Amino acid sequence: MSKTVSKTIRIDHAKAAGAFLQKPDHVAFHDRHLWDLRTKRDAQAHGIPEWETLRDLASGIKEHTLSNLADYIAQVRGSGFDERRRRVFRGQCAGVQRARLQADERAGHDRVRQEQVDAHPTSATCATI
Repeated sequence: MSKTVSKTIRIDHAKAAGAFLQKPDHVAFHDRHLWDLRTKRDAQAHGIPEWETLRDLASGIKEHTLSNLADYIAQVRGSGFDERRRRVFRGQCAGVQRARLQADERAGHDRVRQEQVDAHPTSATCATI
């Protein structure tokens, strides 16, 4: 099992856009591709009679959610959601570790040293909960 490490890379979008615009081939390809995507989207939209109604409903849902987001976050925090999530995750971690130990036993390993269990990528994640 490999451990995936993600690293956040900050991009100066204005600088990247300037560099992109200096390459006419890239700009032309991007314009053609974007135009093709919009044409396909519009063709699909015209095939759905309720398209504009759906767009209006989606816009209303988004507006309502964003304007009430602070209240929703407060409700989730006050509901014990985090503790329930931690409890479920702890149970999943225990299950993963049990399954890993059983697989080792089936493979013929007599004993698994605690250091091996602790060194496994899931152990570090599970231990922090």
